[in-house]
Amino acid sequence: MLNFDENYDFAIIGGGIMGTAVAALATQAGKRPIVFRLKDSGIPRADTLRNQGWLQSGIMYPIAAFQGDEVRFQNFARSTFQSGRGMLKSIGLPIPDDNGIVGINKDDSRRIGKLNRRAELIGFSIDQFRQLEPDEARNQLEALYNPKQLYFRIPDLPFDEAKVLERLRSKAIENGAKFFQTEAPVTISKHGSVTRINFDGQTIESSVTLIAAGSGSFDLLKQLGITANGKLRLTPLLVGQTDPVLPASIFIDWGMGYSAVQHRYTDDRNPARPIVVGGGDATRLKNAKHCLYENREFREEHLHELHNCLPAPLTDRLSDVRYTAGYEVIPDQYGVSEFGPWIQEFGNVVFASPGRATVATDAAIKTWGKLTTKLNGNKKIPIPHSIPGNWTEPIKMHFQKIYTFNDAEG
Repeated sequence: MLNFDENYDFAIIGGGIMGTAVAALATQAGKRPIVFRLKDSGIPRADTLRNQGWLQSGIMYPIAAFQGDEVRFQNFARSTFQSGRGMLKSIGLPIPDDNGIVGINKDDSRRIGKLNRRAELIGFSIDQFRQLEPDEARNQLEALYNPKQLYFRIPDLPFDEAKVLERLRSKAIENGAKFFQTEAPVTISKHGSVTRINFDGQTIESSVTLIAAGSGSFDLLKQLGITANGKLRLTPLLVGQTDPVLPASIFIDWGMGYSAVQHRYTDDRNPARPIVVGGGDATRLKNAKHCLYENREFREEHLHELHNCLPAPLTDRLSDVRYTAGYEVIPDQYGVSEFGPWIQEFGNVVFASPGRATVATDAAIKTWGKLTTKLNGNKKIPIPHSIPGNWTEPIKMHFQKIYTFNDAEG
């Protein structure tokens, strides 16, 4: 017989940036959630911890994704720009004093025009967006400079998503939330009006449940007999070290079709100059079967093909290269585009995905709004005394050398 000594208001399955942000909001409103997250065990489980760590400004999203509606794009992009910076400010983290650079082939007038138009719609200042003079670009980019390209400064920045997650988790725990790491994925089932959650040989019942488990959400919904009309997008990434450092914290080469995010850490949690690279030259597809394309398999023996995907000045800088992958939960048809938060209600079960980590706190506010209407008068969740204390270990991004070459399939 389990000894129950604590009561919680609702359950959250998923301890990534979405579930943790909702937990922090809930505790500010006087509610106590219990959050389940899968133990890392040498693999960064949360989707939050396995991407490029890119604080977006909105400028890289095509207006075509909004059915060509410039007003919708403008609202989306401005919200993205403000949301990411607001998230860092709200949890006491500084906004990085840095910028990104995007390179576009000079003869690609259509793409150049589109980039300028997006910047105009968002309303960037001259300090946030401008074309670099040729000499300025050559001096700044050095070996990466391509005389056939024009270069633009953009206000996109790298950010430490693990540190964001730690701050949100601390806020939630301080105000009464409980975070529990499971050794194996939880399973769930519907029993009348409650959701039964099974974890590590124990079971609780929750009358209100949030599923925010990223790429694992579809399977959890399926266990409840729910079909969510969406898919997973796998984005292959290379993680490594770079020396010398990149000329900008984020470097996007639209000619070659790749992006590189350079993180600069001053603590000992991560290597000094981790770099995360995605994409590759689609025009060389015949010669490079294993470049970093969406849903394309990439293995250690394929590393010798990188020179077919990425320019030599970049591959020459890379060392300790490892493959990983980011997963995005993409709705088939939902809202104006696939880039916004995806939130759906199924009775007393709410499913939520932020779409992009940059807007996670705004997505959490919308999700919390859905949950509050369900929590009035709901039955408390008795928690067994045998459940261990809170998950408080340091959180690490996928830059760690301790991870295996391919941690995307764990």
